[in-house]
Amino acid sequence: MSDKIEELVEVIDNAGNDFIDNIFIPAVKGAKSIIAEETKMNYYLKFKTEYLEQKINLFIEYLQDRDKDEIINFVEHLKDENREFFIKTINKVFDLDNNLQIYVLAYLVKEYQKNGELNYFDKSIYYNIEQLSEDDLKIYSNLMNTIQVSENNPEAFPISEDLTEIEKIILVKFTNIGIIQTINGRFGGPFITKTTYSNKLADIINSFN
Repeated sequence: MSDKIEELVEVIDNAGNDFIDNIFIPAVKGAKSIIAEETKMNYYLKFKTEYLEQKINLFIEYLQDRDKDEIINFVEHLKDENREFFIKTINKVFDLDNNLQIYVLAYLVKEYQKNGELNYFDKSIYYNIEQLSEDDLKIYSNLMNTIQVSENNPEAFPISEDLTEIEKIILVKFTNIGIIQTINGRFGGPFITKTTYSNKLADIINSFN
């Protein structure tokens, strides 16, 4: 296990939270029960534990583009509401399917660390990140970067027949969580309009690579 994982585990261990004690720490340290005979179940548990540890390791790496001590200090001084947020976040990491999702989640944690809370749009992504696949995020970012806006409204673009079926589905998905909006205006429609967060999310996704 890497030094940064061991240090974070030690800090979290001192928090004494049942969830962290019973789920997070065993997942990162490795299940102690996986030292008996090598049955199929033990192989599965070992694989599962290593898989979860890789996710946590990746999550922490994405958090640490500043200073590792900042993250350690953040965890060390968790108050009740912050601890609840952190526990929910670790739970989310376990459920995520790809590195881009974990990267976006780490960005949101840094926003929470910096501001003490998430804004409306951050919350929308935070609570829906499991439903946003890697393809969803990448295609959304590409659409925000390349799609033509309406001449009558520089912030709006029509839902064109040139868009693929998948692109239209993804636009609807991001409309449903409030990142973009669908309107019918005096110049026709329907149009997609950007919110103040639309390009910001695209920039976050673009910074992944």
